[in-house]
Amino acid sequence: MKTKNTLIILTLPLLLSGCGFFNPLPNSSKDNDSINISDNSTSNTETSFGEGEAPNDTYMDFGLNSNNLKSNQLAINKYGDYVEFTSTTNKDLTEEYNKLLTSVKGKKNGVFQTDYQQGLLDFFDYTKHVKVVLDMSNKTKEALQKDYEMKNTESYRPIDLDLYFDDMHFHFRQVGIRQKGNTSRTEIYDDDHIFNLEHWKLSFEETFDDEYTLTKAKWFNEEAYTFRQDRKFFGTSKINFRFNRNLETTYIREHYASNMYRQNGSLAASTNPVNFNIKLDNKEYNLGVYLAVENIDKSFIKRNIIKDSRNGDLYKLSYTSMGPANFNPDSLSKIGLDYLTLRNNKYDEAKYVYSIKTNKTTTNHADLKNFINTLGNTRGADSLTFMDTYSDLDSYVSFCALSYLLGDPDDLRGNYNNAYVYFTGDTHKAIFIPTDLDRVLGSTGGDGNNPTGNHGALTKPFDKNTGYAHGNDSNLFNKTLFSTNATDMRSRYLTRISEIIEAGWMNISKFSEYFNYSNTNYKDEVKISNGIGGSYVSFSVSESNKDLYNSENLDVKTFMENKVNTFNNNK
Repeated sequence: MKTKNTLIILTLPLLLSGCGFFNPLPNSSKDNDSINISDNSTSNTETSFGEGEAPNDTYMDFGLNSNNLKSNQLAINKYGDYVEFTSTTNKDLTEEYNKLLTSVKGKKNGVFQTDYQQGLLDFFDYTKHVKVVLDMSNKTKEALQKDYEMKNTESYRPIDLDLYFDDMHFHFRQVGIRQKGNTSRTEIYDDDHIFNLEHWKLSFEETFDDEYTLTKAKWFNEEAYTFRQDRKFFGTSKINFRFNRNLETTYIREHYASNMYRQNGSLAASTNPVNFNIKLDNKEYNLGVYLAVENIDKSFIKRNIIKDSRNGDLYKLSYTSMGPANFNPDSLSKIGLDYLTLRNNKYDEAKYVYSIKTNKTTTNHADLKNFINTLGNTRGADSLTFMDTYSDLDSYVSFCALSYLLGDPDDLRGNYNNAYVYFTGDTHKAIFIPTDLDRVLGSTGGDGNNPTGNHGALTKPFDKNTGYAHGNDSNLFNKTLFSTNATDMRSRYLTRISEIIEAGWMNISKFSEYFNYSNTNYKDEVKISNGIGGSYVSFSVSESNKDLYNSENLDVKTFMENKVNTFNNNK
């Protein structure tokens, strides 16, 4: 929803004498009030002032040079971000950092081809220990709380960010942060807690002047502003961090599921467990083990799709107040760009069923509309021909097979929800991408989140009741899976399920390979600090409620065994 404001460049003598920083200045307009977005007590650059200026908390040095860096620190850019080794070593820092900038291309497979910088691959390498520290001011904390109260779901607030992995410490100044999620959002803090556990989205390219921020930052250095609009962390502009909301003891079911998708022909976000911390007033609080999740956006498409197929339309698919993402003709009016409207000091959100994420102001949505309309006129017997023409067929079949095996009640099949669809820029074919995989492999959690009564472990391959929808009425699945006339599609689907099972992905021994790394890396960091609102569990692959379908989580081994047996008995 974010749109960039036009840069204001002033030519006052004051600014000419101090052009190395941006300067939030008072403004009489309420909607244009400026805000100090840099009040971090741990800043590594000293404040400098132009002639005649007095030092106060509305001025700061943006760090246009690296003169204040220590001898063991290497400037990542000229705006204050740096990297350093975390232990004594004889390695050359510049050489080691440059290695992380190297592009690593994966094998081309149809429209898919990975192209990641080594640093991002290392960050998402589950064998490594990763520590994340958000250095947050009280002003940012209060602003985040105010955003929650006003239901402002889009504006970012400033933090300094420290990342530790590969024996390196990466420091980024003024990274944007906001809450992420729908039903998971809570108060940032309450009377009993300094912080509550939240899902977060971080943005490296944030300029803190979006259309919903009432106290916008004023930038008076065009070079710095332009740089910030395109700052990346090894090629990505945003990263999501998700807490263990379902209190599942392995901490990696969502991580394992994303790997199942990526390694079995269906595109999904890269993920990695991390130790997540927030630093407030120089005191660091441990929030336990979170999951870092690659953001699905334009840069994600660039890293995973061949060049000719980029620049297409990407949509987030959700069950919103407008209805379900069912790909039926009656949903054609529910395509659009999400936006907020301020009423009575709170924002109302217009959240579309098919929410456009790329080409926001240029697309006419022709690919999506054509897909929905043509699908509506397609018979089940012709579904293979349709999907081969209008989608990447193999990846769609894998998407359906993996959805079934993982048993997520809140995915596109279970609840018209938690997926993206991308239409390639050249062939205009649909690619389906799952997201928010926190209710998989028996981890459905409490509060009525077990709609099948068996955590999805006993659902059959062609069951329509696999989640909250209680009878999927989507043309997408009705035409390609549920129609008994769709014999070719159904046969491919069953074959793909068998292939994934035979490759060992539904075997607890394969799951344990992932679990053992996470357990070794983070078992001592699970317990959250005093003052943090939330619960935690210790690492284990066996839930205490094993075999009890009506309990909160089913252990992975029991889920996998029952799912495979159910499939073999009903294929």
